[in-house]
Amino acid sequence: MSPASPSGSKPSFVKPETKSKNKKPGRKEGHKGTTRKKPNDNEINKTEEHKLNNCPICETKLEKKPKSKRERIIIDIELPEDAETTQHVIYQYWCSKCKQMIESVVTDALPGFTIGINTIVYSAILHYCQGMSISNIVKNLKVHGMKLSSGSLIGQWYALAEILKPYYKEIQAKIRGSTEAVYADETGFRQKGKKFWIWTFSTKEESFFTIRKSRGSDVVLDVLGKVFHGILVTDFWKPYLAVKSALRQWCIAHFLREFKKIEFRRKELPKEYHDFKKKTKRLFNDALRESKVEWSTTDKRENAHKRFVKRLDSIVAKEYSDSDVNRLVKRLKKYRDGFFTFVIKNVDATNNHAERIIRFAVILRKISFHTMSDKGSETMSILISVFKTLELQGYDVFHETLSRVKKEMITNKYKKNEKNDSAA
Repeated sequence: MSPASPSGSKPSFVKPETKSKNKKPGRKEGHKGTTRKKPNDNEINKTEEHKLNNCPICETKLEKKPKSKRERIIIDIELPEDAETTQHVIYQYWCSKCKQMIESVVTDALPGFTIGINTIVYSAILHYCQGMSISNIVKNLKVHGMKLSSGSLIGQWYALAEILKPYYKEIQAKIRGSTEAVYADETGFRQKGKKFWIWTFSTKEESFFTIRKSRGSDVVLDVLGKVFHGILVTDFWKPYLAVKSALRQWCIAHFLREFKKIEFRRKELPKEYHDFKKKTKRLFNDALRESKVEWSTTDKRENAHKRFVKRLDSIVAKEYSDSDVNRLVKRLKKYRDGFFTFVIKNVDATNNHAERIIRFAVILRKISFHTMSDKGSETMSILISVFKTLELQGYDVFHETLSRVKKEMITNKYKKNEKNDSAA
């Protein structure tokens, strides 16, 4: 199978062989090991004492006072047999200033739902953050004494996404207004069996997903705008050119893969092809090596950048007869100004960051196959964006999501009261 074949067309059982058969698992020899830290006294929730009256082997009566003792710390989770059902009694009060009835906000469940917010967020994380299938989530919740149907879960995720939509828009605004590097990528998706595309635009701290029918420039313009003031890092997909970016970094890994595709397709190649390949790979390797060196001034970075661009110009200035070489030369000329941005700016030389981010969507695609509606696609886009952003920022995804949802519920409740007050 050709290296150019899409990942979806490759059988899942075809895996490359490992290079070393004797490689041992774990850290390399000489590296410091890691072990779980022993909890301190403040982290211990309860203490249990284990005493014996009789020997469990021969049933001989033992002395009341033990000869010695030892301590063992066990960390575990509680798995209740039945889910906890709580009745909330909400008292209402008349506010003489607002001229309306006031009550406290119950943040243990979304408005209009009986199932608690912990269950909704926990189940959404299992699916949209950890890739568990909906049927397995239903089984998982049964262990906790919670009996829910697949349809009930999906309806609650819709409501959760609606609550988190302002944060989703905030992530998009940060991506759009970023002056740093934004890594973009797209891959195929299905909505009710029809061909769609899932796009990701990510910085090192935010990740924005959107599922669209289009794979064209309209999506890029909608997310980033006509003018983008940061560094756009992408592969060579033409629609990315629709945005006028302050700087660009084209993925050099995508360019170098072209050599593998050519060599797979053609068994015999002329000498000029091998010479061109050797010079181009050496140029990129030298630039990568230079980018890792700490320079004292930006002038040295800029001089190095000019030097690499000059070497690139000398490679493409030569005349070639081979069609594949000429095709790659045209690409080098067309994207000339964006191959070595990583030398002068703090940006990756490849688009691997976006590919690692979007990989989870590919895994989820294999588990769930597709979404069933525009609402389902929007819900998936919102929840994956929120969860991946919180992961990138180093938050505990469950507790941080809970905190944000509860704050949003309180805000929405008081906004509603303000509207009613103004209408009166």
